[in-house]
Amino acid sequence: MKGKDITKEDISASKAQIEETLKAQKMGDSEEESDEDTNVPIFTAELARLKDKEASRVQDESDEDMEVNNDQYPSECSDSEEDKDDFTIRKSDSLIVAATAEDDYSNLEVYIYDHKTSDLYVHHEIILGALPLCLEWLSEWQGQKTNHIIVGTFLPEIEIWNLDSENCEPAAILGSLEKSEDIKNKKIVRNFGEEETHTEAVMCLSLNPIQKEYLASGSEDSTVRVWDLEDLQCKATFTNLHKDKVQAVRWNSVSDNTLLTAGYDSRINIMDVRD
Repeated sequence: MKGKDITKEDISASKAQIEETLKAQKMGDSEEESDEDTNVPIFTAELARLKDKEASRVQDESDEDMEVNNDQYPSECSDSEEDKDDFTIRKSDSLIVAATAEDDYSNLEVYIYDHKTSDLYVHHEIILGALPLCLEWLSEWQGQKTNHIIVGTFLPEIEIWNLDSENCEPAAILGSLEKSEDIKNKKIVRNFGEEETHTEAVMCLSLNPIQKEYLASGSEDSTVRVWDLEDLQCKATFTNLHKDKVQAVRWNSVSDNTLLTAGYDSRINIMDVRD
């Protein structure tokens, strides 16, 4: 069979048809690529904001990815919550206080004992102005249950610290360093019935177990004092019990008016503070 002659018009028509077919195929590929780009998962909030189309779906995916990132890399908020939880003193926790001294630095270390996990760690520290010599726990004060510690140091003052606070100042002070210096320098006549302070280091403390507003203290100045913690005043001073440093004072656990004292003069006294 003899074929038909191909003219220039046929070649032009075939060329135009091929170009149209390639153009259509290229457009189809471009649409598929666009669909694939649309379906690409969004992993960050920044990419989500770049997508103008399907904003609601993109926002949902962005929120989910933000949650995943928070699980892998905790945010500052979650970290601070964990720190806050570690810092919190719970009712089930036990407090242990230790007085420490190293070189010229003295402080109270407040330990937390967690009964559930049996963990013991230092919760915070309280810096003292002088070397500590004695401690006494104060669980009730001014009609409320508290976590206070009474501290006697080489100073003539007695400090009361709030263990639930990191305040750099004591909650109360018994006695006066300034007045004790005036007494020692004879600027004030030494009358134990009027002054309300020790003049030397406070070596021992004892809180009355029955009338818990009364505190007994013994000092290097050889005196024993009874303090009222409600009005923070000295109620009684005993000057004739010892001739040397007072090393120990202890209230009787049954008789609330009976006090035992012991000193460096090798004397032990059992007395009724009402006499």
